[in-house]
Amino acid sequence: QLQADPVDETDPRERAESTTLTKAERRALDRRIAERIIAVSEKAGTPGLRADTEALRTFVNAPQDGYRVSPPSRWIFASSGARRGTEQAKRLEKVAQGHDTSALRLVTLRFGERKPSAVELESHLQAMSEQIRSCCDYLVGEGIAQPILSALHIRRAADDEAASFDPHLHGIWRIAESDIDRVRSYLSERFASVWIDERPVQKLKGAAFYVCSGMLDYRDVPSWPDDAIEALWTLPRVRMIRPAGWFAGTAKTKLVRAPSLDDRPTIPQEPPLRGLTQLSRTKSRRPTKAVQKASVPT
Repeated sequence: QLQADPVDETDPRERAESTTLTKAERRALDRRIAERIIAVSEKAGTPGLRADTEALRTFVNAPQDGYRVSPPSRWIFASSGARRGTEQAKRLEKVAQGHDTSALRLVTLRFGERKPSAVELESHLQAMSEQIRSCCDYLVGEGIAQPILSALHIRRAADDEAASFDPHLHGIWRIAESDIDRVRSYLSERFASVWIDERPVQKLKGAAFYVCSGMLDYRDVPSWPDDAIEALWTLPRVRMIRPAGWFAGTAKTKLVRAPSLDDRPTIPQEPPLRGLTQLSRTKSRRPTKAVQKASVPT
C-alpha cells in the first residue's frame, strides 16, 4: 500500500519530502487510477466520463516491464505530473541564470473558507483563478510582488469535511523582504489562508518541480470516491501550471483538455492569463473584495 504520512501542507517543503514517488510507484499508481476511471465510467451516465476508454484499457493491460503504453497526457496521472514538473523545473533553472533570484519565495494561497464539494469544484476553481488574477494585477502594478511560476493543487480535505476538495495554489513569487508584510496583509483580506516563506528559495529547480508536479496527491487518488474521480476526469480545461513575469515568455504552458479520450481536436494554446503572466503596463486599481472568503456559488 502506498500511504503518505500526514503533514502540514502550508509549507510545501514538508509536502515535497512526503510525496516523492519513484518511477515504479508512478507506473503502479497510473494503472490504479486508470482502473478507477474505467470502473466509474461503467457506472456513470455522464457522457464525458463514458467516452472511449479503450486507450485506458490498453494501458492497464500493457506489460508492466515494458511500460510501452503511456497514460493519456492528463495531470490526473502521476507520470504526467512528474513529466510536466521536470520540464518546467529544468526550464526555470536555465532561464533563471539571467535573472536575480535572491527574492524568490514560496507562496501558498487557499480561497474560500468553505471547501467545495465535487459538484462545486469547477465553479470554485473559476472563482479562485479570477481572484488570483485580480490580486496579481494589483500586486504587480504596485511593484511589490511578481509571480514567476504557480500551479493549482487539488487535494481531498483532510479534516471533517471528508466529502470535499481542498484546492489551493503553490507558487514561486518575487517578493522583496521589505514587502512581505504588505503583500501578506493584502492577500489575507482576500484569501482564506496565506503562507509566504520568509526565506528565499535556495533550490529553485527542486521548488519548481514540486510546484508543478504535485497537482494531485497521486497516492490518494485511487481511493477517492466515485464522485471525486468523476469531478476530476470531467473538468473542463484548466490552466494548472502558470508561468509569469520573466519566465512567461520562455515556458511552454499547455491548457489541459477536458479529461476525456474522445477524438476532439486538441485545444490550442491560448495567451497566458494577464494578471499571472506579465507585468501590468498601467498601475492596476485595487480589486474589490466581492469575491473572497465567502462560499463559492454553484
